[in-house]
Amino acid sequence: KDWVVSLFNHDQLTSKEYVAKQSIGEDLLEACKAPNHIVHKFNDALLQRFQNDGDQKKQRKLQESIQNLQVKLSKAISRNFPDVRLTVYGSCLSGLALEGSHDVDVSVYIPQLDHLKQDFDAGVISASEYEQKMKRVLFRIKGSLQRSESFVEVFAIAHARVPVVKGIDIRAKNPYEENGSLAFDLCFLNDIAVVNSSLLREYSLFDNRVKVLMLSIKSFAKSNNIASAADGTLSSYS
Repeated sequence: KDWVVSLFNHDQLTSKEYVAKQSIGEDLLEACKAPNHIVHKFNDALLQRFQNDGDQKKQRKLQESIQNLQVKLSKAISRNFPDVRLTVYGSCLSGLALEGSHDVDVSVYIPQLDHLKQDFDAGVISASEYEQKMKRVLFRIKGSLQRSESFVEVFAIAHARVPVVKGIDIRAKNPYEENGSLAFDLCFLNDIAVVNSSLLREYSLFDNRVKVLMLSIKSFAKSNNIASAADGTLSSYS
């Protein structure tokens, strides 16, 4: 804790040597100067993140794009499921998205699916019946989105641990993409993800330095290919 506080309070954070000394101590500094050393790599990630103030105007436009996407998705899905409720989660909620990584994760709550899951958990319906009904709902939602001129490349993944409908909004006006498109994942029966993202958001709002540190670790993990749960390494949440 002490070295983190002193690190961010130091007047000359552009000095990589100072950061390294504060991180690991002077005795190990020489051994860690090699560009491929793990401590050196993390120091670089930390410095780059601290020196990158970000484009606040772009961030505001992105948030507007996400809000508009949420409205369009809700409108399309509610034609078949009037009680649908959409909640953005993941890095778009927590504010911990890295540059160039702005896919929108959306948790979809539909009472019909909630009751279906309860029946399955209680043993009222079989696994095959549960999968068939879940698949039917997902493909109805997929069809609703495909009828919109805004959404392209829409497809459903019904057999995943968390069922997903993926797509791209080509009219999102995403400032981080030349064509303004914004990719999205609609996830079902995944309420815990919203809670987790909200927790991370609260951590990041505690102190701006906390957010810088969290983004540095995330950037470090991604650049060193250890940030993919699908490949057996760390998940984005971890």
